[in-house]
Amino acid sequence: MTDLAGNGASAPATAIAAHGVIGDLHTAALVGSDGSVDWWCMPRFDSPSVFAGLLDAGRGGRWRIAPAVPATAEQHYLPGTNVLVTSFRVQEGGVLEVVDLMPVGARRGKLGRLMRRVRAVRGSVPAEVLWEPRLEYGSCPTQLLKRTHGVLATDRYDDVVAVCATEGVRWTLREDSATARLVLAEGAQAWFVMTHDDDEVRPLASHEPDATLDETVKWWDGWSSSLRYDGPYRAEVERSALALKLCCYEPTGR
Repeated sequence: MTDLAGNGASAPATAIAAHGVIGDLHTAALVGSDGSVDWWCMPRFDSPSVFAGLLDAGRGGRWRIAPAVPATAEQHYLPGTNVLVTSFRVQEGGVLEVVDLMPVGARRGKLGRLMRRVRAVRGSVPAEVLWEPRLEYGSCPTQLLKRTHGVLATDRYDDVVAVCATEGVRWTLREDSATARLVLAEGAQAWFVMTHDDDEVRPLASHEPDATLDETVKWWDGWSSSLRYDGPYRAEVERSALALKLCCYEPTGR
């Protein structure tokens, strides 16, 4: 379990052991127990990083979703899947949950998406979002532009990434980072979707987030259910197999 003092771009890097991994068999991302995506190369494993806070907390970039108040956190996966859940317990008794996934299977022409759902499981919890992409390993300045449905980021090489959100999320841009603050009543949720190589920030509905979550869970559950092992430590063997599967590159099967 991790203790969190609060949000902020100046937070120190989280230890690598305190990260979960998600992926879509084309690339993978590391998500810290503080709710921060600290490493992601997109759209492929061998692409330049867009978040590298794991290596350089000051300049690497990150995407953090976490309570705006002190909290403790722990991570787990939905059973039989690589869908990651980070649960935060705040001092006042509230519980905030962040679900992270990359849609797996046929990309349907989309060049990779990272989808995040934040939900107040118990109580009313204030949350903060920090989005600071650093394209090309952070080797050049990133320009952020506010759009109707979210924020667009680009650099001098014309690389483009974008983030959209549930309607009503208000972004504040400061130099090369974007922040948003929201208060979720018990049971309420908000979605955030990051995409690559698209000059538009498309509305959240175009990503069908709830249906995509269900499809991704079903895909991973189908894959893990096909494992033929009934020996000791079945759960540990399954989790190891799921982790190894994330390291495979779907176009080549290696």
